[in-house]
Amino acid sequence: MVQAINLKEAEQRAFEMFYRDGMWDILVGYIVSVFAIAPLLRSPLGDFWNAAIFFPLGIMLWLVLLAVRKYVVAPRSGTVILSRARRKRMSWTFFTIFIVHLGAQILGYDLLELSEDPGWSTALQFGILTLVLFSVPALLLKFRRLYVYGILVAGSPV
Repeated sequence: MVQAINLKEAEQRAFEMFYRDGMWDILVGYIVSVFAIAPLLRSPLGDFWNAAIFFPLGIMLWLVLLAVRKYVVAPRSGTVILSRARRKRMSWTFFTIFIVHLGAQILGYDLLELSEDPGWSTALQFGILTLVLFSVPALLLKFRRLYVYGILVAGSPV
């Protein structure tokens, strides 16, 4: 039996497959573990050495994930050339995500500078910012797991 192939549906499936490779899970797991371990190391090591430990590890993890995606995942799943409409939508989506992240970063620095005693209110503000940062891409990219990731990362300092 021959079925008609819906190109939009095939393109959507190929696009979603990009996020189902497990790389996001590893990256978010690293972020949650940093939020869990970094406060424990803050008093013995200080802020500089805390960042000096976790930042290079994050960069190395990112590079390993990019290499795995390029040399292992992409050859097995294939490549898809997206339609002009989807490329335009993706450009606007990534621009919107960039603006939201930039605004949240500026707002986050301002919130941290304004708070003299970082307590539960700072954790609440961080949680709300994190939920927004994960929810906007989840909504625009139709990537539902980002909602769960946002809840996990937002709840990690609590």
